[in-house]
Amino acid sequence: MTETAKLVAILAANPALTSILAKPLAREPGLRVCEFATGQALVTFMRIAPLDLIVMDADSDGASALDFVRSLRINRRLASAQFDIIALTRAVIGFHQTLLDAGVDDVLGKPVSTTDLVGRVTVRLAQGRPHAYRDGVYGGPERRTSRRTRQPMNHCRGEARPGNVVPLFGGNRPGIASKT
Repeated sequence: MTETAKLVAILAANPALTSILAKPLAREPGLRVCEFATGQALVTFMRIAPLDLIVMDADSDGASALDFVRSLRINRRLASAQFDIIALTRAVIGFHQTLLDAGVDDVLGKPVSTTDLVGRVTVRLAQGRPHAYRDGVYGGPERRTSRRTRQPMNHCRGEARPGNVVPLFGGNRPGIASKT
């Protein structure tokens, strides 16, 4: 029985950094590496293909890394919610916890050696999915207590309607016969 290759995505706005991160990972047996310059391109890809791990530059320009990670973790249109995120940052160690709370699984400080990166990626992939995944849904530390399901609004006053059906015509309005 052959094991399928693990798919790793590299997200960095700088093409040089993307290349530096991707080459040593691509040399590892059992890993396939895809490079992305924008978060939008990565999300579009993730809608059709499940990833195992994302290595992202948390210091890139554009949208906040925290907002991007949070949006990935709650996005229900992705092919799979079962992926790990490793963030690279030059921020102080105190900011690392903020990244972890947003949904990042591991943080590496810059500059990072390629051997450290490859080692961390292979360990993360070998561990399988972290404990925060339950029934295929990410429930990271910051969402365990604040997860609320929004109840649909009942626009039909009085009688109950099946599902989300709202009568546009008919009913009890004078001059309009309802089909009953």
